[in-house]
Amino acid sequence: MHNLMHRNGEIYIRLSVVCLVFAAGVATAQELEPRRWTHLPVGANFIGIGSAYTDQKILFDPTLQLENVRGELYTAVASYTHVLNVFGKTGRIDLLLPYTTARWDGLLEGEPASTRRRGFNDPHVRFAVNLIGSPA
Repeated sequence: MHNLMHRNGEIYIRLSVVCLVFAAGVATAQELEPRRWTHLPVGANFIGIGSAYTDQKILFDPTLQLENVRGELYTAVASYTHVLNVFGKTGRIDLLLPYTTARWDGLLEGEPASTRRRGFNDPHVRFAVNLIGSPA
């Protein structure tokens, strides 16, 4: 009897591990921002700017005949946040608009090549409500 219970326990553990592995493929990550849910006064507006620089080496499929590719990206972001009352809870609307200037260079079919691009990235709009916590 004890051996049968031990065997059933192993089956449940293995089945749970398999389920977790398959579920990991559809899991999403949480956006982590410092003080994201700081209690703010309703009606407040915030404007912000930020920047980011990225320098990377890019590896392509060898069939594309691209080698030693490096990229540099400069991004500036403008943001706007408005705090509001949503059924008695604190809510907010965030708008982010990034603008990027990028340059890539490397070898294309053995010859030096480069390209540049600049423009607005996809805007980011978020509506969120703090369901747990003090009232707005």
